[in-house]
Amino acid sequence: MFLEGDMNRILHGLLLTMAIALALPAAAGEAMGTDQQTRLIARQGALAHRLVRGMCFIRSGIALAQNERVVQETLAEMDRGFAALYDGDAALGVPPPDATMRGRLDRANALRTRLTDPAQALLAGDEVTTETLVTLSARAAALETLWHDLHEAIEQAHRTAGAGEEVLRGQVIATAGAQSRLLQAAGSSACLVDLAGGREAAPREADRLAKAIDTFDRNVFALTFLRPAAAPEMPNSPELETAATAVWIDWNGQRPLFTALASPDATAETRRVLEDMSYGIEFLDRELEDTLAIFMRL
Repeated sequence: MFLEGDMNRILHGLLLTMAIALALPAAAGEAMGTDQQTRLIARQGALAHRLVRGMCFIRSGIALAQNERVVQETLAEMDRGFAALYDGDAALGVPPPDATMRGRLDRANALRTRLTDPAQALLAGDEVTTETLVTLSARAAALETLWHDLHEAIEQAHRTAGAGEEVLRGQVIATAGAQSRLLQAAGSSACLVDLAGGREAAPREADRLAKAIDTFDRNVFALTFLRPAAAPEMPNSPELETAATAVWIDWNGQRPLFTALASPDATAETRRVLEDMSYGIEFLDRELEDTLAIFMRL
């Protein structure tokens, strides 16, 4: 789990990191493999929360067709990403893991199946209770922690090898990838708050929602505005600037949906907000992934 302290550490080096990364050509070989490993690891954490969010919205009867598709697509993407990490993927430039990393992946996979099995059962027609969704949300958070620990192990290996540039670049990729995780986790918490009947009935989820909104907000500002201001003499990418600004604009357009549900009343209006949020989350998630892809090409 990328906790607040971790985010502060990552964001502390964000300005220098982005300036260095944009001033250098894209790394090749092993460095690129590490870039892709970091991206896939961060994405796996986001997908765990996306899966629970989709299941919760189905349970609530919100945008059923869309969220059934979200669950199906998430299951497939989780499988593809895990296979690339576990076996390596020459097309992506992901090297096969060593024995230690493979052991970590085995532990993550054991917990991952405890998320994917209930999702597959839901798609097959089984019902899911609110209590089960709360349990699955906790499992997604635990899986997020395992993925974070794996990223930390890779980062430490590069620190030991003196590969400072790879460490800095990896921190940016991890921070950017964590934005999708925060977005999906916020949607999941909002849905669970609504199912419980309001924030007073689900204070833990309401607190998680508020923290996810706050962290996402700080990160999107840093990634959009602090990075180019850090070193204006450094070369930059207009495509990246345009994409990052679009994410910031669209987030500010949708932020009121999230803040409204941070302390909602259980009303029909709340359900309308949840439906708008369902589509908005997927739109922002795709923008975030596209923006990260632009950065990784630099």
